[in-house]
Parts: sequence; C-alpha cells; structure tokens
Amino acid sequence: MLKLLRSLVTPKQPVTTDSATPTFPPPPVAIWAEGSVTFSVTENLLNANGLPLLDWSAAKLWVDGVSGEASQAHAWSDCERAWLEHLRVALGPEYRLQEHGTALLLSTLEKNVADAALAFVNKTLERVVRILDGVAHVPEWGHDILVVFDDDDTYYKYVADYYPEGGEFAGSGGMYINAGCGHFATVKADLRAIEPVIAHELTHACLGHLPIPACNRGQIPIARCNRGAIGVRFQFCKTST
Repeated sequence: MLKLLRSLVTPKQPVTTDSATPTFPPPPVAIWAEGSVTFSVTENLLNANGLPLLDWSAAKLWVDGVSGEASQAHAWSDCERAWLEHLRVALGPEYRLQEHGTALLLSTLEKNVADAALAFVNKTLERVVRILDGVAHVPEWGHDILVVFDDDDTYYKYVADYYPEGGEFAGSGGMYINAGCGHFATVKADLRAIEPVIAHELTHACLGHLPIPACNRGQIPIARCNRGAIGVRFQFCKTST
C-alpha cells in the first residue's frame, strides 16, 4: 500500500528518448601511416575566419614522406577526412560527413537529397571518363569533396579566406576551391548552382595530366550539368583562334 501511495504522489519523470541528432566520435587529433612519423592534425589546423582549415602544405610534406604510392594516396585521404571532421564539429551538430564512391559530402541535407548529391558526383565522373575514353584520367589521390553550408553568412565567411584582400566581388552560389585540397563549396538553398561547377571541374581534373589546356586541343567535350535533373550533357569547347 505504501508503494502505491508513493507512486501516486511522486511525479513521474519524463521519458527520455534518443535525440534525432546523431552522435559522432571526436575528430582525430593525429593520423599515422605505416613507416612514417605521426602527423598532428590539431597542430596543423589554421583559422579561416573562425573555421578550421588544414595546412595542406604541411600535410603534403608529410604524405611525401610515406613509402609507396598506395600508402601515400591513403594518407592523403586520411588528411581530407580528418579536416572535414574538424570542420563538421565547428559548423555544428546537425552536420554530417557522408561518403560514397569517390565523393565526400559535408552537409545537413536530408538523407535522400544527400544520397542524390553523392550519386550526382559519382555519375558525373563516370560519364566524363566514358565520354573521354582514352583521354580522361581519374586522379589517384583524394576524393571529390562537396561542402554544403546551411546559410549565406557561413558560406561567405568560409570562402572569404580564398579571396584576395580588398576589392568588390560578385555574389556566388557555389564554387570550386583549388587550393591545397580541391573541393566544392555551396549553400543549401542554391544546391543546383553547384552542379555545372562540379561537372566542369571534374572534367578538368580528368584532363589535368595533358600537357596543354583542354580547350586548346581541338573539340574537347566539356561536361555541363543539366540543371533540371541529375544528369549531364556535353557541349564542345571551341578552339580559340
């Protein structure tokens, strides 16, 4: 009877449920490769307007000291993931790092949209290689990285580190940042704006081994994204006269 009375007068505790926000292990402080010294990630993080940016010169120097081409490629990929994990933490708990094929995506996109974005990157690369069969060469190092920011303020705070000081610049819905570790950056609301940039830059990446610029080699197809669907169409780049 006493237990019954206590149960009636004691307020019930709210039932706790798991948060919808996933939990992730902390980002790595260091990475290592067999036969090489440990690379400190935290000691080589730079401050890009409040967001972490890896010192890619230091990372490249460390990777160059790793024995074997396959091990070097793996070490570089570890550097990419380590940087993105630190950036994920800085951007907030809603951000997730996802991977599929050659693509890495950092965003808060819903699963179906994130899956479509990853699929687009991989399918675009496959089509570039197929259309440019015998000419295209997929780089052996690194991933095709896409960072999707939630808002314009965060996006411009990040990309501002890559602009020269002073001057006025036009607005941007997305860009390819070819500095240290090449990656795509865009805003969640303007996701389609990055599609032609992805297609264009993946094409150039696959032609980067050629001794002359792609558009000076005659009619070389340059990938352009169809903004209306997850697909790619090709147009010819005319030879400059």
